[in-house]
Amino acid sequence: PGLNYELWADKFAKKGFVITDALRRHAGDYVIWLDADVVSFAAISLKFLKEIIRYDDPRVFCAHLRRFGMHTESGFLAFNTKHFLCRDFVDRYESLYLSGGVFHLDGWTDCHVFDCVKALNVSEGAAAAYFEIPSLGNRHVFVNSPLGLLMDHLKGNRKDQGQTRIDDYVI
Repeated sequence: PGLNYELWADKFAKKGFVITDALRRHAGDYVIWLDADVVSFAAISLKFLKEIIRYDDPRVFCAHLRRFGMHTESGFLAFNTKHFLCRDFVDRYESLYLSGGVFHLDGWTDCHVFDCVKALNVSEGAAAAYFEIPSLGNRHVFVNSPLGLLMDHLKGNRKDQGQTRIDDYVI
């Protein structure tokens, strides 16, 4: 309480290493991450997921929610494990934590590390590999995206309330 969550490297590193471990080990085509505080209130069809993550577009390595002027929202991430960038992403991501490079970023969360690796990939010409799921607004992009039709991300004190606040919606 009262501490800046963006400096909780130990907490967010655990999440990051769970994701990279899954990316290394998973034999299927995709790894989809949902934070533990995401709840669904409707059936999530395979068709919906394939559309959201651009399954049929071989250029896309990762589908994610972007916040403008702030770090990525990482409560939903979808990775194509067969994409040529997958191994590079995992190696760079883990290296930022293991080398202490994370402490040179603006924040030390998994989101900041994700953004750093994405920026490196984009600077090397891989912008098309990252699909930003469309969203309205900037505060709570999860519920203001197509994901919000089926799920809610109960971030922060929303866990206690059991739902997203009305003022989080942009409509």
